[in-house]
Amino acid sequence: MFGAATIALALWGILSLSQTYSWNIEVPLEPEIDTTEETLAEPIPEVLNVTVRADGWTLMQIVLGSNPICRLSSAGRPVSSNDTLRIYSFNERDLINSIDLPSSVQLENVRPGSIRMPITDIASKKVPLYYPDLSINTRDGFQVIGAPSVWPDSVWVSGSAEALENITRWYMTPLKLNDVFERVRTSVPLSDSLHGALRVSPEVATVSADVQEVAEVTFEDIPITNRGALTDTTTVLLLYPDRITITLRGGATELGQITKSTILPYIQLIPGVDTSGFVRPRISLPSDRNATVIAVVPKRIRYVWRKVVPTTGEER
Repeated sequence: MFGAATIALALWGILSLSQTYSWNIEVPLEPEIDTTEETLAEPIPEVLNVTVRADGWTLMQIVLGSNPICRLSSAGRPVSSNDTLRIYSFNERDLINSIDLPSSVQLENVRPGSIRMPITDIASKKVPLYYPDLSINTRDGFQVIGAPSVWPDSVWVSGSAEALENITRWYMTPLKLNDVFERVRTSVPLSDSLHGALRVSPEVATVSADVQEVAEVTFEDIPITNRGALTDTTTVLLLYPDRITITLRGGATELGQITKSTILPYIQLIPGVDTSGFVRPRISLPSDRNATVIAVVPKRIRYVWRKVVPTTGEER
């Protein structure tokens, strides 16, 4: 019973695929120009919408992998030209003849029905790479250390001189990574918003980010330094207390490379300008490390100016 049903289904499929059908497909447009010396002066459509008619077997081959292309040649005579611009025009018949499909396939309709292809001499300029849609979301308990790096920071854009006039930057396609828990490095395509009219080199950017597990570390008994100018040698600054405790948060690897001697709490007090009172110390961390100060104990330091006798060193 099962075998008979299988045979019947196979025969039905064979008979069905032997019949003629119409089908809509998208055919990529490919201008045939010397890309080292010339370029499109304006964008052209990326694809043609084509209605084809053929038997089921042929349509299946087209849909599943023959990948037809419409190649627009600039070898003929342009309809208009001057020293810098040549314009080629393709009507529906030209487009149909430019599509590489088997002769057994009948093309019933092509949209758009005509294409205007202006070609001009190529120009180039270097512009910065812009990436506003870059997002790296880490797993709980992890964080991105510093800012992600993107290479290159600028790209070469080639196209017509007119098209390049308003190009001041080039965009990377959006990138969003989720649940990241380790160092990441990935390639991201650059945008192609003006199909064929502009080309960019390189065509991809490399995004790198250091992701580490979040950790905390506390450093105790760190002395405070006064960076204020002391011109009066008979005046000394007394701090209460003169040492503090600092807690940092950051990547585990980053924190492991920070030592107590590389952390500098400081104040900027000048005698005669800053009277006795309280001050909040500022914290200077190594510039090549990424860490955040999350606690300072105590938060405020009491300070007092004292006069000393230069000969004896005694306080007045």
